[in-house]
Amino acid sequence: MIVLGIDPGKLMSTAGVAKFDSVANRVPYSLKDATLPSIVALLDASEDIELVAIERCRAGQHANNDYMETAEMVGSLRQACIERKIPCVCIPRGDVLSVLRIRGGKGSKDSKVTARLRDDLIGPKGRKADKGPTFGVSGHAWQALGVAWAAHEMATVDSAGVSRRAGIVWWTP
Repeated sequence: MIVLGIDPGKLMSTAGVAKFDSVANRVPYSLKDATLPSIVALLDASEDIELVAIERCRAGQHANNDYMETAEMVGSLRQACIERKIPCVCIPRGDVLSVLRIRGGKGSKDSKVTARLRDDLIGPKGRKADKGPTFGVSGHAWQALGVAWAAHEMATVDSAGVSRRAGIVWWTP
């Protein structure tokens, strides 16, 4: 399954993006500061994307201009998916951390997501001469990869067609 994970940023309407191939267990494409037009262009150019996963804005955050721009970006991305008939899911940050089995404690959750993906789940970045499965992933693209990984895990459904995880909002064209 090819999942495009998107972690909307809070500043300047940019997002981390990671395209995750679960069969090859590799990241063929990532970008740490993607704009809305560049993400839409990626949706248009990539016929192999089977699911788009977007980290959901948290309810209860102070609704300043940055938050509103992020929410508008998420809405625009959802609409772009609907228009292209690509299934889309918005996943709260807490569910991403839960699927990755990241608990509380000291330290940055972002660094824990990066370490879990790199060290335990997908593999190292490698070097230019010997590229690893996460080669090229940097910055917020790691968080987008966490969203993609979580969506892939959550996409598994039982025989009745019910997702293994409750509380996830799916938009299917």
